[in-house]
Parts: sequence; structure tokens; C-alpha cells
Amino acid sequence: MLIAVSNVHENITTDNYLFKNVNVSAGDNLLESWHDLYSYAQTFGIDVCTPDTVDLAEIDAFIFNDMPHRKNKYFKFAIEKNVPSYLLVSENGLMASDNLNPKCHIYFKKIFTYYDKQVDNVKYFKINYSFRLPAKINKDLSARSNFCIMIAGNKYFLHPQELYSERLKAIRWFEKYHPDEFDLYGIDWDGKLIWTKNRTLNKAIKILSRFSFIKKILTAKYPSYKGFVERKAPLLSKYRFSICYENCRDISGYITEKILDCLFAGCVPIYLGADNVSSHIPDNCFIDKRNFSDYDKLYCYLKQMSEGDYLRYLDNIENFLKSEKARQFSTQYFSEAIVNEIKKDLMHDR
Repeated sequence: MLIAVSNVHENITTDNYLFKNVNVSAGDNLLESWHDLYSYAQTFGIDVCTPDTVDLAEIDAFIFNDMPHRKNKYFKFAIEKNVPSYLLVSENGLMASDNLNPKCHIYFKKIFTYYDKQVDNVKYFKINYSFRLPAKINKDLSARSNFCIMIAGNKYFLHPQELYSERLKAIRWFEKYHPDEFDLYGIDWDGKLIWTKNRTLNKAIKILSRFSFIKKILTAKYPSYKGFVERKAPLLSKYRFSICYENCRDISGYITEKILDCLFAGCVPIYLGADNVSSHIPDNCFIDKRNFSDYDKLYCYLKQMSEGDYLRYLDNIENFLKSEKARQFSTQYFSEAIVNEIKKDLMHDR
């Protein structure tokens, strides 16, 4: 039995890349789930590969990670040859609207998705961003000499639910009022043009930036920016708090590595994103930004927190990661949920 995995990011689904590497630039250990899925499938005599490494005629099923383009050659092949296909939804519905579009789902036997509102355990099955959960976290406060950090890419997207602008608001607030207590890391924070919520103005800025002397004026500057970071965990472990906002808000069940990376590193997250996050991660494990009307109130809460209260957050995080509730974020759950469903279908169809 042979299952082929195709990702919209083709660079990680060629030459079996996602089964050979655990890290990508977007985050630490984001490909661990594929490593463990590969090993789990092997226990049933099932081979998993990227489609470029085999004869397509040998493939028994396809997994498409995020909705493929209609012209994707593997997607076209699967439709034309009636090869059973499964969709794994990872990207949020704002950036990839077809991911959550039921009209696009007719091509798939089953969909594995973060989106809670579609889960019915018949065609739609719950899957989260998944990792090998740590048995314990570092609670040594002496190692956390820094106050607050944000690790994020400098992106923007005009939509009522986007949180890119909220990240900017947090950055600018700390730079203005407490510059010595906040550090920014990530990509595209140096040399990127000023961004506004006005499309016409953004176009004008882009045109004017063709003139080098004007571009220098229109380039945004971030004094808190410390550079790109290869791996998040060692850096997060030096900070007490991390501002980790999803790219968008109020998408049910969309909980990514942004908060999980912080939990694993024992860095208390300040979170905005999924409207039902506390249904999946206990609210005593993170600081919900929705509970604070402005950054002054949030800052006061953080500064007034005693070491005892901070350690309670870390205890709560560790207890959660050991609990059955956290299993939904584990690579074991990811592997079993996907492989078992596909295996059941293929055995039934034979």
C-alpha cells in the first residue's frame, strides 16, 4: 500500500524532504508529525512518500496538505484516475479560502482540519498542528533574564480578521513606552515599506519607493528588532513572556505553533487568535489578550505578577502537556488519526 503526500509548498514535498527534516523556517519541529506518520504507517506495511519519487500509477492514495491548485499535476492525476484523495487543512481560511470551502471538498474522501465548525467525524476530522510533546518544561527563572519577546514575520493582509496590524500595535507600544523590556525577532522587519490599511495609499507608497531617496523615508524602522532566529526554543527560554498572535482571529480551532512553541519553551504566551482557544488549551496556561482593553493594562498585569504566580503558569503548562487533553496536539494523535482513516478506507475498497 502506497500513500503519496503533496504540499502546496512544493519545496518540502520533493525528494521525500518532509520525512527527512524536522525543521522549516516557519518554526521548530514543524515536520515532526510527518516523520512520525511515516514510521506509524510502516508498522502496517504502508509506504509513504512524496509523489515525485515513485511511478504515479503505483499510488493507492494521495494526501494533499492544503487545497492544491486546480492545475497541480498530482491533483489532476488523482481526479482523472479516481485515486482516493484526502485533504489536510493547515493554512487559515483567510490566506487560503478554498481550504474551508465545501465546494472544493467534493474531490476528497475525507478532510482532516483544524476548523472545529466543520468537524463531524464522518467526512471531516479534527487535526491540529502537532508535535512531540515534552515530558517537562524548564522552570528555572534565573535563566529568564529578559522580559518580553515577539517572534514573527512582517506580513500584512487587508481583512477585518487579520492580526498583523495588532502585532504592529504591540511592537510600537513597547518601543515607545518600555523599549528596554521588549525584543522583536523574525523576518522582513528591516527594509520593508510602511504599510497602512488604505489600499490606495499602499499602492502610492509602492510607486514612490522606486525612487531611492524616497524609499529611505518610506521604509519602516523597528528599533526593537534584533534579527532573524534559526530556532525559536533556545531564545524563548530566555524570556518570561511572548506575544504570540495568530495571523488572524476568531477562526474556530485555528491554533498553531505560535502558542505551542511558547508552551514547550516554558515562556508564558500572550495570545490572540482562535476564539475558542480555551476549549483546547486551558486558560490558566496563557494570558488572553482579550482580557485587557489596552497595552497599559496588560503591561501592569505582567509587571505586577509575582514569581509564585508566574511559576503557577509554568506548572499549569506542564500539567496540561502531560494530560490527555494535550494529546490532540501530539504527533501520535496526528499519525493515528490520518493513517487509520485512510487504511480503513483502502481496506474496505479492496
